[in-house]
Amino acid sequence: GVDVAKLKKAADTGAPADLAAAVVAIDAAMAKAGGDPVAVANGMVSISQGLYANVVTPAGVDPTEYQHSLGAALSAQSVIAASKDPRAAKAKPEVDKLVAMWPATEAPATPAPAGQVAAQASRAQLALQ
Repeated sequence: GVDVAKLKKAADTGAPADLAAAVVAIDAAMAKAGGDPVAVANGMVSISQGLYANVVTPAGVDPTEYQHSLGAALSAQSVIAASKDPRAAKAKPEVDKLVAMWPATEAPATPAPAGQVAAQASRAQLALQ
């Protein structure tokens, strides 16, 4: 239920208004999910992993998809950090490990393999259950 277009725009521009719109989109998705931050974080982890699958292409590294996927992972981390839900506390280490797979905001020449990111996303989602 997250408006992915707003998240992508915020990641592309970094403009304060676009970042604020992304936060509103995440909050709206959380409200739609019944206010369940764990459900929102789970969705953001899924979006992050899905976007990351497009980072390493035959043409090379796609820096835009790298940043989009990082933004979704950071959103999941932010929602987990702000939540008082015990499931969030349990999942925090796995979500933190997922975010650590992006060593910087700019794509490195050799980013983490998509399979490793998918595996860590799966561990994070399992912890969010």
